[in-house]
Amino acid sequence: MREQVAPEIPSLLSMQSRDAVRTSRTGRLWSMPAIFAAISLMLFFAVFLADQVLRPGYFTIESIHIEGSQYRVDPRTIERTAWRNVHGNYFSVNLNAIEEQLKEIPGVYAVAVRRVWPGALRISITESEGLAKWSELRPDASLGAERFVNLPPGRVLGQILELSGPAKQRQTVLNTYLQADQKLWPLGLEITTVNLTRAGDWRFQIRSS
Repeated sequence: MREQVAPEIPSLLSMQSRDAVRTSRTGRLWSMPAIFAAISLMLFFAVFLADQVLRPGYFTIESIHIEGSQYRVDPRTIERTAWRNVHGNYFSVNLNAIEEQLKEIPGVYAVAVRRVWPGALRISITESEGLAKWSELRPDASLGAERFVNLPPGRVLGQILELSGPAKQRQTVLNTYLQADQKLWPLGLEITTVNLTRAGDWRFQIRSS
């Protein structure tokens, strides 16, 4: 009599394993739309929040505070200049632009502008103790428009320093003066004029301080 081979009956463990694979695959397939929906919702919320934050009508600057005491510069001049350069709201206002304009005020050597929550700006001023007159050198070697440059604090000059040179070389001329002044001042010498020609020649006038 032939032996009949009984059909192989899958074990309970293998059946559970296949069911788990099907479940996990189905779960992954169903989770992808959910993930995309969540990402889209987050992006929409981020765009909406950025729009609300950057709108000029929200989070407006309401006040400006000036720290410390000013002896050479009128605080009202500082405040008016700052207000004229406030564009945008608390988050979008350009602090660097405000600082650059404030440093153009005669007597202001350095300035720092900070945000103060929820709607204020705080301004710290370092005053200059000396002024230099800057004259732009025109292509025909004549002197053009004049403006004042604030010198670092700690030096009281006997007269207004005169600086001149090509328009794009103003900072170079000023830096050269500061370096030369550090060497000559201890010797009792005061620089009164620094001129840079278009040919690149330097001319100094010095007097006994």
